[in-house]
Amino acid sequence: MPRKMTKLGQHFLIDHYTINMIVGYVVSNSNYNLVEIGPGMGALTIPVLGLGHDITAIELDSNIVPKLQAKSGCGDRLKVINKDALHVDFSELPHDSGLCVFGNLPYQISALLMLRLGQYDGLVKKMIFMVQKEVALRLAAAPGTHEYGRLSVMVQAWCEIKIVLAVAKDCFSPPPKVESSVFIATPRVRMSTAAMDWDLFEKVVRLAFRHKRKMCYSSFKQFLTVDQWHDLGFSATLRPSDLSVEDYISLTKHIQNNVPLDIFVSNA
Repeated sequence: MPRKMTKLGQHFLIDHYTINMIVGYVVSNSNYNLVEIGPGMGALTIPVLGLGHDITAIELDSNIVPKLQAKSGCGDRLKVINKDALHVDFSELPHDSGLCVFGNLPYQISALLMLRLGQYDGLVKKMIFMVQKEVALRLAAAPGTHEYGRLSVMVQAWCEIKIVLAVAKDCFSPPPKVESSVFIATPRVRMSTAAMDWDLFEKVVRLAFRHKRKMCYSSFKQFLTVDQWHDLGFSATLRPSDLSVEDYISLTKHIQNNVPLDIFVSNA
């Protein structure tokens, strides 16, 4: 008998192959403190607990929390936080060995959560998420592709994204209307971002992609001359999707060092 959706309209993962694959990715990173987002009825939680690992789970649906705790039967090894993951301070979770954050993310928070986790520099060591296929493609997109955009740049500036598994609709109960993908994200060390203002970087990328189909220089011509733009190695005919993550980092650092911040912010 298929499970009914919860009051939040969740789709529960039921495919054993997919569950086993994701659990394998998680336990291979169990040297970190494990944090699960949206455990639902424990499709991933219970197998990971069964292998002897502790989990801090973050679940928004208050109706699910007592059922999950009862079903797991793992006592103190499962700590459930009944809260929206976007409002959780991850630095307050057990993190003596760093965090491996995993789970099946709802479409409406997946992009926001990836951006939010980027704020925990050095704390988050690995992320293993199942998301809507469209979101995974955007996160992993290369410059010049249709999917490449603001989200791609912002996330790839701090971590490497690798899509590792395709998940069909019938792997869930009830089946969603879209396919899903599992990706692994690993924070990377970039020497080029060491002295970069990340708030300014977000503003630069947002400004660039405000007019995705226009020439990128047109968004910055009030701050930079054509010669300065060319000195950065950019053609005046490039569109926002043609610039790489490193290009956006270089652009941000140039603005940071040559344009008064208050002028940029007030006119961007």
